[in-house]
This record gives sequence, structure tokens and C-alpha cells, in this order.
Amino acid sequence: MLNLNKINNLTIVNNPKISIVSTKGMVIDPAKKILSSTPKVDLEIELSDCVRQCFNIRDIEFSNCYPQNLDEGAVFPHVKMAFEKINENIANVAHDLNEVSISGKHKSRIEKILKKYIDESDFDSQSDFIYKSDIRVGVLLSDRGAFRVISIYFFEPSTTPDMKSSHRLIVLFFDPYHLFIPSSDYGTAIYGDVSHYTGDCRLLKY
Repeated sequence: MLNLNKINNLTIVNNPKISIVSTKGMVIDPAKKILSSTPKVDLEIELSDCVRQCFNIRDIEFSNCYPQNLDEGAVFPHVKMAFEKINENIANVAHDLNEVSISGKHKSRIEKILKKYIDESDFDSQSDFIYKSDIRVGVLLSDRGAFRVISIYFFEPSTTPDMKSSHRLIVLFFDPYHLFIPSSDYGTAIYGDVSHYTGDCRLLKY
């Protein structure tokens, strides 16, 4: 029997074998954004082939790197707990999906980070489909958004009679320190604690 979850009105089929996909050259029809609100179809969760790659961009105080070894420090407890939830059930990356608006005071920052994971030639096609989601590891309001997942999310209509329509969520990267779009409360203060980390993501078990 299939193991099903309901998240955001989407039926998620839990499958331990998660597809690793490349977003290079992927052109998304703008109409698929309108259709992404269509309820009650399957949500297919995939991982980008660069999801484990991490970057430290010093001029904007962004990092999603992890300690390479004990000399660099220990993984933050909330980060370990977040990955435990993700590894237990990949569907947790689809909680609290919200569209990322590439505008306002953080526009250049958001673009600079996204272009580490999306080719320049594909950016215009894919940038309207960027979403963020929270991995909640505590009950306090301050726990919300401490660890975020950044994904491409769109509707994939069927093109042949034997193909089923689905929503596709492709996880681009993890934002373990909430530095992708800094909060108004904490800004980039945590960057000083993580700026010396040099490791890629080895906590994801898929």
C-alpha cells in the first residue's frame, strides 16, 4: 500500500528512492505557475544534482556551509534536527511552501545566491518558480524559518495519455542559518559563527 501524506492540499507519495535531476537547460512555461495552485494532484519531490553543494559568499555574508571537521566546529543542534526530519520523511520539505519574491532590498542578494544553483542562461525561465519552506524543529515562534529549504516548484501537465499530471518540487539547496533572505530581527548576525565553515552538505541521506 502506498504511504500517502496530505500537505498543502497535495497528495505526497513517500518514496525512499528520490530522483536526482539537473535543472540545466530546463525551460518552464509561465503557464505552469498559474497551474501550480491546482489542488489534489500528486507532488513529486526531486533533488537537484547540486543540492549538496554549499557556498560561502563573503561580500553578502551568506553561507550554507557545514563544519568540514571538528576543528571547524560542531553542527548546530537545529540543523541536525532538521535533517533528521528530512531524512525521516522527504515530504517535510514541502511544509509551509511560500513563493520567493525576487524584488525589494534583497533582490541582488537573492539573485546572486540563486545563480550559484541555476545557470545564468536558465535564470529568467526558472526564477519565477522559486519557493521557500520551513523545517520546524521547535514550538517557539523564533524557531520558524531557522532552517529553510529553497526549491523550484511548478505544475507538470500530462503530455501523453499514459502520463499523469503532477506538481514538481525540485530542492535546489538548504538554507540552514536563514541567510538566504535575512530576517528583520536577526539579519546576518549568525554569519560570524559560520563564516569559517568549508564543508558541503553530508547530512542528507537520500
